Amino acid sequence: MAQAMNTREKALVYMVGDSYILARRSETELVDPQDSTIAIYPHKFMIEQNYPELSSVDLVLHSRGSMTFRKLMEDLRRNFGRKWSRVMPSLTVVHLGACDIANEYVAEIPLENMKHYFPNYIEEQIVTWMEIGREFAEKQNKVEIYNEYLSHHRWLVVSPPDWGYDFTPKNATTPEDYGKRRCRAVTGLRRQQKRLWLTHKIAMVFPEIETVDRVGVHLTPTLQEDYINQIALAVGSLMCTFCRPTEGQYVEGEHKHQNLCSGECSHQAAAH
Repeated sequence: MAQAMNTREKALVYMVGDSYILARRSETELVDPQDSTIAIYPHKFMIEQNYPELSSVDLVLHSRGSMTFRKLMEDLRRNFGRKWSRVMPSLTVVHLGACDIANEYVAEIPLENMKHYFPNYIEEQIVTWMEIGREFAEKQNKVEIYNEYLSHHRWLVVSPPDWGYDFTPKNATTPEDYGKRRCRAVTGLRRQQKRLWLTHKIAMVFPEIETVDRVGVHLTPTLQEDYINQIALAVGSLMCTFCRPTEGQYVEGEHKHQNLCSGECSHQAAAH
């Protein structure tokens, strides 16, 4: 894999998204935004074998309230795209889409088309993201390095969260309309998992919260911690040498992210 120029600047995991993953909402026993690390056990052992210079898994958060893909594209074309392409993370986590569903340009899509539209929309945004990174690489005469990097890079898309019905919309949709559109969008993502993995190495995680208590569109602190940890465990399985999904194939069981690790990974960790 192509290496960044300075290993101290190398971020293994880049997490990009909306207010659900602001630093103050992302701190758990696995995620430490202030220290910019994500601790994954026992996967941490396997990651250290690949990157022995790192004592922990580096994490960079890029998030803000009401973030949409359109706003992200603006950030990418400014400094963020340059930084992302220079640092070259092994995995980019994308927690976007909810605010897009609530905005006019997605709200105008006929409800019956959301299952087909939303996965394609996510794919188009990520393809544009990679092209913007390539533009920055061209300016630095590092296209070959960038292309080699992309051949190993993986994406993790988090499904849009359930906002419930007790909130006042700031955008085009009603709470009921958002719920219907989100439901169809998530169904579409599930149906397109295989194609998106084989085409762009886009994996997905669908956090499940059984009992939902909210403050507006956000979860209560306890439920939020569970939500973030489910994302962190999916990150772990994608980063681990043994547990990450097979490239070039789609093995359904490898994409459920239900188990913390494979038996082989556990054995390796226990031995060290």
